[in-house]
Amino acid sequence: MIYLLFSTIILFTSCSNKLPVDKKTSEGNFFKSLAKTEKPDNKSKLSNSEQKNHSLISLKKDNEISESGSSKNIKTKLTIPNQNQADSIYPWRNKKSKYISLARAVPAPAGYHRKIVKNGSYAWYLRHLPLKPTGTPVKTYKGTIIKSWQSFATAVIDLPLDSRGFMQCIDVIVKLRAEYLWWRRQKNKIGFLCGSNKYFTWKQWSQGIRYLKKNKQWKFLKTASSNSNRKNFEKYLNWIFAMTGTVNHVSEKNISFKNLKTGDFLITPPPKAGSLGHAILIVELVSDNKGGKMALLAQGFTPAQSMHIIKNNNSTWFELKASTPIKTPLWKDFNWSDLRRFKY
Repeated sequence: MIYLLFSTIILFTSCSNKLPVDKKTSEGNFFKSLAKTEKPDNKSKLSNSEQKNHSLISLKKDNEISESGSSKNIKTKLTIPNQNQADSIYPWRNKKSKYISLARAVPAPAGYHRKIVKNGSYAWYLRHLPLKPTGTPVKTYKGTIIKSWQSFATAVIDLPLDSRGFMQCIDVIVKLRAEYLWWRRQKNKIGFLCGSNKYFTWKQWSQGIRYLKKNKQWKFLKTASSNSNRKNFEKYLNWIFAMTGTVNHVSEKNISFKNLKTGDFLITPPPKAGSLGHAILIVELVSDNKGGKMALLAQGFTPAQSMHIIKNNNSTWFELKASTPIKTPLWKDFNWSDLRRFKY
């Protein structure tokens, strides 16, 4: 009975109202080329096995495809990771399946083009998220197919869920951001709002510090030994998933429509205790030669289920206008006042 009660509580927390390189390798060469634009976190040391999984990858020209854009025939070079590179960039994907890049599977709509972004940037990372094969259904964390929801999903992202139902709407967005920073060796930048809306960082967790509620107050207390390995990082994320939600992450920086970029997210907190909030991620932006914008949007949901690209009626792309709310299936409209960006 106690276990069932705990499972029920966890199920509705994430979206609900919760309290608070070797230089001779291609990997080394690409990491060196990126150092000028975004330096890695030199304070974070990796084991030899971790270096293979989290080092930056060189990308060959034979992995480029061109997309014709507007009437001016703008062409955007999309440098796509190959299978081996994707296994290092997205270590959490199912390596038994063929890598399918989001950008290759979902071309820009007619008259629009993808913006050229830097290899290794967060926009590039999201652009090439691994997808499951075409026709893969959206499933709950228990493996149940949600038949009535399949018409709302264009594609399913190859992002495994845990068996406890932790990874709900905001959690899958947190997961991608944290995994990106881990891959880029920006580990000291990994931190998310929780508890009394203070940032609890991976650095603190790895030092044995825990964020606990004691005598009705949230406090940072050292209760464990230091550990900076990958397994402990996953434990940190599971804690974040279980103990924070939309009620916390809505306090991230508000972004105006004119400044929106890939990686920003729209979020609405629960209107009252016990109700649900929701969040969706902007995974790609395209534009035309008249200044028009369209976006690909992705979401998880409650109960925890496959993160997927949302379908906009018969189209995959959502038209973006400053004066128009975003209408998504299964949730109320998002206003641009709901747009947020992670601090880290």
